[in-house]
Amino acid sequence: MKKFEHKKNMILGSIIIAVIVILTIAFMQVNSNENKINRLLDLGQKYLEDSEYEEAVTVFDQVIAIEPKCEQAYMGKAQAQYSLGEYEDAIDTLTVGISMVNDSTALEEFLQKILDELSEGNEQEEETVSVEAEEAGEESAPLLLNYTSITRSINTEEPVIQLEVIGGSPEEKYTWESTNQECASVSETGTVTCLPTAGYSSIIVKGSKGRQDKCLVHIFDSSQSNENESKTVRIPMEDREEEYFQISLFEEEGHEKAKVVNPFLPNYVYYSGDIIIPNQLNYNGEEIQITGISGSAFAWCNTMKSISIPESVENPANNEHPGSPFIHCLELEKINVDENNAFLKSVDGVLYSKDGKELISYPAARSGNSYTIPKEVEKVWGGAFTGCKNLEEIQVEDGNKNYESIDGVLVHKGWEWAIEAYPIGKKASRYVIPENITAIYGDAFYMSELEEVNFGNVGIISSECFGQCSKLKKIEGGPATQSIAISMKQLNSSEGIAIVGIGTMENLEYLSLTIFEGCNVDDIIDTEEVKKLEKLETYEVNVERKGS
Repeated sequence: MKKFEHKKNMILGSIIIAVIVILTIAFMQVNSNENKINRLLDLGQKYLEDSEYEEAVTVFDQVIAIEPKCEQAYMGKAQAQYSLGEYEDAIDTLTVGISMVNDSTALEEFLQKILDELSEGNEQEEETVSVEAEEAGEESAPLLLNYTSITRSINTEEPVIQLEVIGGSPEEKYTWESTNQECASVSETGTVTCLPTAGYSSIIVKGSKGRQDKCLVHIFDSSQSNENESKTVRIPMEDREEEYFQISLFEEEGHEKAKVVNPFLPNYVYYSGDIIIPNQLNYNGEEIQITGISGSAFAWCNTMKSISIPESVENPANNEHPGSPFIHCLELEKINVDENNAFLKSVDGVLYSKDGKELISYPAARSGNSYTIPKEVEKVWGGAFTGCKNLEEIQVEDGNKNYESIDGVLVHKGWEWAIEAYPIGKKASRYVIPENITAIYGDAFYMSELEEVNFGNVGIISSECFGQCSKLKKIEGGPATQSIAISMKQLNSSEGIAIVGIGTMENLEYLSLTIFEGCNVDDIIDTEEVKKLEKLETYEVNVERKGS
């Protein structure tokens, strides 16, 4: 019996030792990988700082191969690609990263930054390309695919989709490629086959004349996602050459939906003149009913004069996070709605919900220097008054429970009082935010001509609210100031901006300054006062002093 017990103890001891050895090896392997990843991340960061961007891409790719969920690697790689001018590659990197990492907030913010910049520069680039093509005697029209995006489940019933070049020339030769053949392959004739591997792939077509376009394919795992299959197609407009609607087709609650959308890439659509959205459009020989408009469908269409919305459209954008689908349409004079529409209405060219409780969009170029919001309005959609150059004051009818006007500025009342919209036709160089205001929403001051702003009791000061405010030269905070984030690019200013009152900002915890090259930090802020703040975090700040 003792012999048996001794043997049993020896076996148990051997098992315990084996387990310890295995765990030790596993721990050493994990620790080794972590050390390797950290070394590579440090090396990649050094390459970024030394402007050796191609080397940085290679290093960050090595990290992703070891740890596909490393957010820092995707960010570093995208930053390097962005610096190389490879914007679409950076977008692809960020898109994959967003689908892989647990917290993708930083990646999403960087992606939106790139998209915003490209949307702003796209019109100028198209004009340049057109001039160059004209001088060379070539076609100026871009090469366009019939699909801009495809979203499919890994077990889709429609795995094969045919891509075609809209208005393609029989004489022009096209080559096709997939950036991720594990997700989607493409034939020499543009036939896309969606494969049962979750992820993203860009299907790229290149013409013999140097033009190209792409379609983004997203394959999702239906067992881990509640996404729906969808596709975004281009449908030519009637009686217009080389102009088209971009329509997203999808199913919702068992019903087919068709929504006008406008993806930033590729080939952002700039609708112009007087646009009439029809009730139906012909797609593959079938009539599809237009049931919605996305939040970005008509953004930045600066030459669009009017738009007519049909009876079939249920509601523009996303009612859970409402934002005007006509934001930055700076020449828009009037929004028309079919009188039989059950969800929307137009009141003197201003877009409202049918019951009048939601003000969706005020045309930026509408005539008149004053507008009064009815007392029935419960919600003003984000961006509804952005860029309204003729407005000098926004008034609110007595009895409105959610909004009021303070000196012609629209203010939202609630658990926090916030500035909703500052009328940019208001000619003033200085503005003192009222004491009862603690927040600023969206693009509240977009394109205003203000030179100085005193933020009073506003806790978060950000240049996002002051887009294109190139005359802004001075901002002043105080004890309530918790965060300051200023980007000279957002302000569209290459000159310094004075941030005063640092000594009184006892609750300031975060400071982010993004400045142009050659702009000294002393032109912006007193760095000696900054150093006195114990909790202060800074980002993208050149702290060199003048004369140092």
